[in-house]
Amino acid sequence: MITRRLRLLTITGIVLMLLHGVEEWLSGFFRVDPAFEYVASLVSTKQEALFVSFQITWWLLLVLFALLTFSAKWRLRGLGLFGAVMVFEWMHPASSLLSGEYYPGTVTAMLFVPLSVAFWVEFLRAYRCAAVCPVCSNPVGADSMVVLPDRPVRVCSEACSTRLGSDVP
Repeated sequence: MITRRLRLLTITGIVLMLLHGVEEWLSGFFRVDPAFEYVASLVSTKQEALFVSFQITWWLLLVLFALLTFSAKWRLRGLGLFGAVMVFEWMHPASSLLSGEYYPGTVTAMLFVPLSVAFWVEFLRAYRCAAVCPVCSNPVGADSMVVLPDRPVRVCSEACSTRLGSDVP
């Protein structure tokens, strides 16, 4: 289940990622990062670079779209990819510390440190709670429980709790 707090942290991360991209662009990150130099050496024209970049981005989105069609845990796993990218952005402040000078993207990337820690704490909490309601197959959270004769069962809502409870002999 994607909790309200996880949704808020994700939306905050997306806004920060947009601001971070602008900072990287305006500060010339693409001129100093060795990964961009390497990727640029693999293509011969700007058009080819744009095409390859678009294709790789599109393929990753297609994989993410496929993950969204599975269970609540798979949706969370897809969201975990975004969380991994937020942690990866820590390399900007680390590069600044190691070089002793500003590294393009550092200002906004510093905000990813506390945000990604909060994201992963909430992500792990939500992941442990994610299950599938035996009544309607919706993702469930940590609060709704039905105690069956042999074990407690998580359900998605009070309505499903009542329904499942009434099915118990």
